[in-house]
Amino acid sequence: MGELQGRYNEQRMIYESLIERWTPIINGGGNSAERHSSSDIVTKAPHAQDHPLCKFWMRDQWTPYSQGGDLYHQRNADNKVLKYLEDRDGNVITKARVAEMAELQRSLWEKYRKEGRMPLKWSQADREVIMDHRTEMYQNFPELSLCDSHWKLKQFAGQNYPSWIQSAFTLEAGSSGAPLKPSDLPSTLLGIEAHSVPPACSTTPPHLPSLPPTPPPAQQGSILKDVQRRQSLLAKLCENDQGLPGCSKDATGGSGPVSPALPHSNAAPMDLFAATPSSMNDRLLMSSALPSTSEAPPPIPVDPIMAAGSMTASMCSPHVKISKLRVSKSSTTARNLAAAVFVKAHPHATATDFAAYLDGLSPEELIINETRQRFALAYTARDPGATVDILVDAFEMAAEDEVKIYRDAVVAAHAAKAKKVRSSKGKEKAV
Repeated sequence: MGELQGRYNEQRMIYESLIERWTPIINGGGNSAERHSSSDIVTKAPHAQDHPLCKFWMRDQWTPYSQGGDLYHQRNADNKVLKYLEDRDGNVITKARVAEMAELQRSLWEKYRKEGRMPLKWSQADREVIMDHRTEMYQNFPELSLCDSHWKLKQFAGQNYPSWIQSAFTLEAGSSGAPLKPSDLPSTLLGIEAHSVPPACSTTPPHLPSLPPTPPPAQQGSILKDVQRRQSLLAKLCENDQGLPGCSKDATGGSGPVSPALPHSNAAPMDLFAATPSSMNDRLLMSSALPSTSEAPPPIPVDPIMAAGSMTASMCSPHVKISKLRVSKSSTTARNLAAAVFVKAHPHATATDFAAYLDGLSPEELIINETRQRFALAYTARDPGATVDILVDAFEMAAEDEVKIYRDAVVAAHAAKAKKVRSSKGKEKAV
């Protein structure tokens, strides 16, 4: 069965090459020189039996070296080149050769980009782009064709395309030079919906009416000794409360706000939040005018929603400085990567929001953060120019078995640390 599949792939490659090269000639294009070069290019596809020294002819032979495989840590040769990039003698090619491959591939992608034929994912490229890319790469680097079903070329293109397409969209966005976030890419290409969270509160300071001028302290006498003044303040308080919960006599004979929906003992000071500034000042004066008693008044229960509202209002005060959450584009720390994920879900998040999020992380979520960091370090080892957005997206799209390797390493590190702590405590007890 394997031999039949190999022969089928061989005939398929010859057929595709013929179609690619002879279609423009049949249609009347090209000159004699082009016809001659085209006929010379159509050669027999390489076969595994003719290259017995190649170690990675089938895709399955490279699977153990892929992320998640048992031999992943041995994927690079001594010259830091991936081992599947081998010549016909089974020797790993040089780094300079790999750099030439990458340079030609980028120039081809740039050509397709200008033609408007570049997809978000390389696997979504149309047949004409794939065939042109394959022909050019095989002409200049025939060692890439030494495999079954073109898997080496697909692998080489797939591992470099994500970072290149990010830069390509940045160029199309303008000359600012700032890397684009995935949310900035066209939604038709991303295939996802943009999610945004409205800001928790407005930073615009509210318009407050000007307060009446306060007389100097020297002109103010004790309100306890001024009965007429105290009564006028109480009357003014009831006037200001018109339209709010009504005034009534309380148990002490004074005047206080009573909620119509709740008994007085359970009334929450809801009118205090809705009162005008002048009314609030009068209430403060009234509280200082009332005689103090030896017994403290029972606490007034406050509705949790009202308490949350007052907290939000205090955070929205113009005097409270709100710091926007900022993410470094080059840092690969676990905190910065987690911040990038948080901002992606909450575009208007502040540093305070993120700090509260970190404080509430579960042990499993902490392990995920460390796993993401280990993945990012491995990714930047082969793509030093990758930004934090590229790293976050690559981690989200990574295969489950690939992520499991890094997660197991994190769990093992925590277990070793815990074991070390237990052993040190045991030694202290022994002493």
